[in-house]
Amino acid sequence: MSEPFKKIKTERIYNGKVINVRVDTVKYKDNKIKWEIVEQGNAVVIMPFMGDNKFILINQYRYTTGGFIWELPAGRAHDNESLELCAQRELEEECGYRAKTIKKMLTYYPSPGVSNEIMHLFFAKDLYEATDARPDDDEIIRTEMLSLGNIEDMINNGTIKDAKTILAFLYFKNYRNKLL
Repeated sequence: MSEPFKKIKTERIYNGKVINVRVDTVKYKDNKIKWEIVEQGNAVVIMPFMGDNKFILINQYRYTTGGFIWELPAGRAHDNESLELCAQRELEEECGYRAKTIKKMLTYYPSPGVSNEIMHLFFAKDLYEATDARPDDDEIIRTEMLSLGNIEDMINNGTIKDAKTILAFLYFKNYRNKLL
C-alpha cells in the first residue's frame, strides 16, 4: 500500500537530549493535517533472568510519575551503538550485571500515535556481577530479585504499571520454552 499522506513541510519545534519534537503538515485527500511527532529513536528493554524463575526488576524514581515505579531495566541506544551492546550497557548500569547470553525477543512501537520510538526487548541470562557498574547521574534506582509469581501478583494488583514490563512478562509467559 502506498503512503496515504503526502508531506508538505516539517517544522522543528524542539531538539533535546532525550526527545525531539516536530510538526509535519501533510495532505490527505483534500485536507491539510498537522501531525505532532515525538522523535525518540531506538530503545532497549532487558529481562534479566537469574534462573530458578527469578528476575531482577528495578524500582526507579520517575519524575514524570512523581514517584518510584517497578520496571525492567531499559534505555536509549546511542548513535551507532548496536542494540545488543546497548542492552548489555543498560543491564550493567541499572542492575550491576552482565549477561553471557542475550537474545532478542520482540520489537514494538510503545506509542505509535505520537512517537516514532521503537523498543527492542531482550532476554538476558547467565548473569554475572559487573564490578565496575555505575548508574547514570540522574537515575535513582533500587534493584530487587523477584520470583515470577511475585511479579505476576504485582502486575495483577496494579503495583507494576509499566507497560514495557507488563508486555515483557506476558510474552515470556507464552514463549518461555523458547527462551530457557
